[in-house]
Amino acid sequence: MRNAILSPLRHPLLWLVLLFWTVWRNLIKTGFLVAVPSPDTLSYDLLSRSDSLSELLSSVRTIGYPLFLKLLRSVSPDYQAAPTVHLAIYLAVVVLFWWSVRGYTGSPWRAFAWSLPLAYPCNLAFIKFIQPDFLGPAVAIAVTALLIMLARRPTSPILWILLTVVTFCSYQVRPDNLFLVVLVPLGGVVLLLCRRTFDTKRLLRVGAGLIAVTVVPLLLFMTLRWGLVGQFGVVPFGGYNLVGVAASFLDDELVRDLPPEQQELAAAILRGRRALKYQRYKAAAWTRNWHPQYSPNVWRVAEPIARELLTDAETTRFKGVDVPPVSGDAVFTINRAFKELSRAIILRRPILYCKWVYDGLWTGLAMLPQCMSFVQLMTLLVLSVPALLIRARRVGGNDSASTIDRVLRLHGISIVVVAYFLGKLLLTVLVSVPYDRYVFPSMAFLPCVLAAALFEAWHWVLSAQENN
Repeated sequence: MRNAILSPLRHPLLWLVLLFWTVWRNLIKTGFLVAVPSPDTLSYDLLSRSDSLSELLSSVRTIGYPLFLKLLRSVSPDYQAAPTVHLAIYLAVVVLFWWSVRGYTGSPWRAFAWSLPLAYPCNLAFIKFIQPDFLGPAVAIAVTALLIMLARRPTSPILWILLTVVTFCSYQVRPDNLFLVVLVPLGGVVLLLCRRTFDTKRLLRVGAGLIAVTVVPLLLFMTLRWGLVGQFGVVPFGGYNLVGVAASFLDDELVRDLPPEQQELAAAILRGRRALKYQRYKAAAWTRNWHPQYSPNVWRVAEPIARELLTDAETTRFKGVDVPPVSGDAVFTINRAFKELSRAIILRRPILYCKWVYDGLWTGLAMLPQCMSFVQLMTLLVLSVPALLIRARRVGGNDSASTIDRVLRLHGISIVVVAYFLGKLLLTVLVSVPYDRYVFPSMAFLPCVLAAALFEAWHWVLSAQENN
């Protein structure tokens, strides 16, 4: 009778659900489940009301979140349910990740240790905003979970289909999830190798399959956009991103050195920056001083100037606010001009750009202490060192085949999730700035690695009783 009562309490999934309940209660108490519009909400909302596929495909936003808002509006016209739906999707993804690690490692409690920090992610504060900054990383975590599941069962057609669909959805919700197109094939091969799958033919077959399920849908989508709206790419926004960086490099000498067809736009942007009293970026300066200029470079300076010089487009009055063009030929024209101008600037100031990227990477790494779960778990791991040293003196190592297999698999997951962090961070700093809303999601799995290391350390210490 006693065992029957205690048996459910010994299952990690129950404790994971209880943890979810505490997260939900805390979010309610702190008001984080009350939807809050952001500056980006208007453009997503405006696009979600369009019934034109061409308009969606020609917009500065990928189609994922506008379609999400269109569905959400059927049950919550004012979008007040958005944070709750964000949370429900995210918690389902955490369970999926737990399930994937459980299958890959063969241990429910190890999977629990890996999943525990995900319940309180670094970017939890963004759950309340009506924008994809919380939902996008959730879909990316789902891709990682499905990849781990596929590494255990590479012959499952259902997993292949799910991985294809969810990977495609990931960069439709947040285009910075495009790093997954590279991570999925490489990570899949690593996970297979760490399961001691050394069959070359099988590795090549699975690797080729992973390239296909990530690259083929991407190419098909870009081809569809090219056929319908005349532009080959995921979204016409790369130029907007780059000009936010490159505009900070402008000065009179650089403007004169640019091709004649770009000088008028560059000179107007330089005048706009000077009107805001912005200084030119210098390689010897502290780059973080220029990060706050990124968004104004785009939306207060470059976009209005390019719209006036290059197009006849006007702002749209929506919910009492003037919204810049979010789709159509004007967007293509402006994006193309920004892309060409930014490339010309970077080619003439490569040292400034390299310094910008280098400092951006270090800024992103320096934000790790702001992730409280990372700091707490690192502290616990450091405090565990004395116990580990004592344990190491008393017993020798265990080099059994099962132990080696377990360690290899844990290393495999660790390699993939650290590559997840570095890949997402690198893509961010190449075209943007390491704002917390971009960097925190990239850190999602780093506390998980520490929690798993802590679990293994104390499992090793406590197993001394069994050995003795």
